[in-house]
Amino acid sequence: MTWIPVFDSNGLPLFKNQVVGDTWHYEPRCFDYLVGKYNSLYNRKRDGNGSVASAEDYGDAEMKFYDSSAVELVKGESETEEEFQTRLTSNCYMTDVIWTPTYDRKCIGAKIQIKNIPSWNAYLWTDVDLTLAEMGFIPYLAGGLNLGFMAEGIAYQIDARTANDAPLPAYIPIVFRCRHDLINDTTRFGLQIFLEHYRP
Repeated sequence: MTWIPVFDSNGLPLFKNQVVGDTWHYEPRCFDYLVGKYNSLYNRKRDGNGSVASAEDYGDAEMKFYDSSAVELVKGESETEEEFQTRLTSNCYMTDVIWTPTYDRKCIGAKIQIKNIPSWNAYLWTDVDLTLAEMGFIPYLAGGLNLGFMAEGIAYQIDARTANDAPLPAYIPIVFRCRHDLINDTTRFGLQIFLEHYRP
């Protein structure tokens, strides 16, 4: 297609402004969980009958647990939740939350809040998992954030903007990895993750 300019009586080109609707919109997401606690991830929609547990789960985030050798701890088929939690309390040294949305997104950043500040070693990393694209992991929060330095309820912010504003494709996970000492119900702490991004 060839653009043919239109000129006014003085021979100057005419331009017309036009507003075009952007198909991307701002839609932050939030979820929270208890570190080392089975079935504690809350990642739900606003529907339901009024109770906290009745809302439908988004189904795009999962928790994984690992022992001191980074071997995943998985609930056995015949194991009750109570039995599995007892095993986690005795063996879990690392907790991952993996968020894998079904849509492209342009990442803005994230905010992290903590409840029940640990008085012992606990560190958090955030990575984009590009193993599906054979590119390994890209860190958004490298080095390990010492959660013991955080204040109760105060949000720690991570800027995830990129220079070229390239969207992160659907099904590429963001991994929140926490390495910690053994945790029981007294020492257990919670994390709330607030993700900011644009999506189609």
